[in-house]
Amino acid sequence: MNAWMKARMSKIIPVAEMFAADHRDKVEQVNGDVYFALWLHLVDIQLIRLLGVSYLDMPDLDWRGWYESDLGPKEALHDALDQWKEDGDLPGIEYADSL
Repeated sequence: MNAWMKARMSKIIPVAEMFAADHRDKVEQVNGDVYFALWLHLVDIQLIRLLGVSYLDMPDLDWRGWYESDLGPKEALHDALDQWKEDGDLPGIEYADSL
């Protein structure tokens, strides 16, 4: 569990338990790490709200690395959007005010 999640431990534990029960497929995709799967789901919710696409629809990035670096979902999404924009995968998208 990363530091962002630990700082919200009292809220995360019950949510993680429900998430694991409801989204076994997502947990299995990340080798059984419930907390990382939940964190990635939180990233995905933000991305879908912002651009209407899932992180799975975008070019691969090091989500695990950002998680292990203790970033929160919003910070990781900012980094991802910056990287996609830099790589030319997100031309002309302005997002700073939307997050």
